[in-house]
Amino acid sequence: MVYAQEVLYTITDLHSHARLIYDILESNGVYFATIGCHTDNPFFNEWRREIIREEESYPVNEYSLDYITEIFSSVGFEVGLKRLSDEYFCIYHPRVIKEFGSMMNLVKHCDEYKMLFCFYKATHNDKN
Repeated sequence: MVYAQEVLYTITDLHSHARLIYDILESNGVYFATIGCHTDNPFFNEWRREIIREEESYPVNEYSLDYITEIFSSVGFEVGLKRLSDEYFCIYHPRVIKEFGSMMNLVKHCDEYKMLFCFYKATHNDKN
């Protein structure tokens, strides 16, 4: 099992990453990856992308959920996607509010646009 938290949008060569993970996993292995920074998220498109680019030193790639799905499917994964349930409160912190603009934006981002991918490597797969 492999797990990644908000990493996919920082990887410039997503196809090579998908292939590497596929090759590392054993049959019936699973790669879980969360992502909130994607082009289907209006907060990312409107202003969050630029804040990250200004404040961080890593690359910020612009991937849609469909694009990520297509890449991982193309190397052989069965791809599942769901909203990432957040059963706890969104906690106020000045830096977080600066990044999201308001508590409401933070809650909307977490509840509506934070996603969890499940990339499953089946025992037999005819895509390879």
